[in-house]
Amino acid sequence: MKLPESNEELAELEIDFPPLPNNTAASAPRPMFDILEYLNMEVGDGAKIKASHLKFLRTAEIYNEAFYWIWQFNDPSSGAKCYVTVSENVGNGSTCVGYDQDYWGLTPEQFIFGSHNRMF
Repeated sequence: MKLPESNEELAELEIDFPPLPNNTAASAPRPMFDILEYLNMEVGDGAKIKASHLKFLRTAEIYNEAFYWIWQFNDPSSGAKCYVTVSENVGNGSTCVGYDQDYWGLTPEQFIFGSHNRMF
């Protein structure tokens, strides 16, 4: 698949990934405490993000390379839609938490694809 050249092209991409067998937030390799700690450092507006602010959306397996878990929340200060992901590298088991505001109106699948391919 050819990578989109911009986030606008990414927003037009029709893409889907198979869910993991255990398609739950509880199956994420990082505890909610780690996710919230990361978000509260990154969002940085002084408002505390709590677990109740996050809505778990789905899991995804990306090309036998990585597993993803994705949540949606609204930025406490601006109200903007944001996504937070946890990814796990299939090869070495390393994990990463990432987040960004959804500036482009992406679906969860498009956001996962963009995050996996380091588009933002």
